[in-house]
Amino acid sequence: KKRDMMEVEGTVGGGGAGAAVGGPVELLPPNHTLYIQNISEKIKEPELKKKLKALFAAYGPIVQIVAMKSYSRRGQAFVVFDSVEVATSALELQSHELTEGKPMRINFARTKSDSIAKREGTYAPRPKRALPPKPTPPGGESESLKRSRDDAADGEPDASRMRMDPTGPPPMPPAGYNGGPPQGYGAPPEPHAAMPPQAPPTAEVPNKILFLTELPADVTEMMLRMLFEQFPGFKEVRLIPGRHDIAFVEYGNEAEAYEARAKLHGFQIKPDAPLSVSFAKK
Repeated sequence: KKRDMMEVEGTVGGGGAGAAVGGPVELLPPNHTLYIQNISEKIKEPELKKKLKALFAAYGPIVQIVAMKSYSRRGQAFVVFDSVEVATSALELQSHELTEGKPMRINFARTKSDSIAKREGTYAPRPKRALPPKPTPPGGESESLKRSRDDAADGEPDASRMRMDPTGPPPMPPAGYNGGPPQGYGAPPEPHAAMPPQAPPTAEVPNKILFLTELPADVTEMMLRMLFEQFPGFKEVRLIPGRHDIAFVEYGNEAEAYEARAKLHGFQIKPDAPLSVSFAKK
């Protein structure tokens, strides 16, 4: 199941303003894979796969169904069909309700699934993504780093130390911003907004990795990806397990990261919840 999730990690479709439930869906280019959202979160993974298979099998052969299992990704799924034509026909199920009051939102996935790429001989393994180094807490070196250094000097780790140890709070968000105008949940800021978001401070050392703080509890990786991938050079969003309020966003270089930071710092991802975007510490 974990491998299935990895195979569609980069295939999310329906980005931009059209992804918000209730608005029109701007279809992406045709693909073997359909991305489905706004599914009832009460449907458990095994039952959801059965319902999707029963619903979509009438249109043609299904290669794979991947249902999002983690808490932050519930209500989303991918259905990979044997051909683009079958996937296109299945789009007519747009707004179909698996449960009452929850019309499905369907779009083509952004990229080809790994299962189709393997069949066509174009598959390339995805590179492993290295997490950025943890920031040093204000008090100096963390206790876990001190223990690691002591273990290295001893030549053998102490069994009592082999536990996860918190490294202190992350860097404080940039001071002095008032946030931007509420322009919808996760929607990009309008170019001629009456109250543009306040520009972030420029005293920080540039980095191609951005550090997000003060995120609302219900913000998901999918929502952040849709917001930040509209800027050139976007690579990935990385959430921190156990910390819903912070995340990292990586771009190809510092200039691309600077542009995204300048546009989205202070943007209200939800009413009364402005984004705090700074450069990650090197």
